[in-house]
Amino acid sequence: GEWSQFADVDAELLEKAFSAGITPFMTKKLSFNEGYDSLYIFDFDVMTQANSDSGTSRKLQRTAAGGSKLFGHTKGEDDGYAEVLGGLGEGAAAKAGSGVGAKF
Repeated sequence: GEWSQFADVDAELLEKAFSAGITPFMTKKLSFNEGYDSLYIFDFDVMTQANSDSGTSRKLQRTAAGGSKLFGHTKGEDDGYAEVLGGLGEGAAAKAGSGVGAKF
């Protein structure tokens, strides 16, 4: 699959956190999260996003506007990353890493 682009408002928020060196960056204020109130944790050191409620994690890519790359996830590469966040419940490893990569 292809990398998915964040909405402009979300990309701006992530870019500000990245530029300020805030890692991990935790937020619920994402356009796709409205009405869900899930806590998302962005680790810019390993370029990973995790949903603390579902245990799902995916890779992030920071590119120039309009940039694109094919998604290159290798099974096991970041699977289970969300488990280290703790308290995510049974089955987190099975869901972790199963999402599409995202870029900002």
